[in-house]
Amino acid sequence: MFISASGTAKIDITGIVADLGVDLATQPVNGELAPAVKSRDVVLQISQDNISVDLEGEGVAKIADLIKPLIKSLIANQVSQ
Repeated sequence: MFISASGTAKIDITGIVADLGVDLATQPVNGELAPAVKSRDVVLQISQDNISVDLEGEGVAKIADLIKPLIKSLIANQVSQ
């Protein structure tokens, strides 16, 4: 038996912490030197407390409210990788 439901998910994320490492250099462009920026390390961190999940849809979709913590965890883990 397979149960399906249609609906929408609205996900808002606030408070992302970004730690960026950059190298500043120069590069030749048309025979002249121009500034260049290269990213070294990019680390993003997000707390599950900063993720809002709003599920709307049929009755079964409303039961999906029970999986909101799982959805938040998956999003936070994917962003923080």
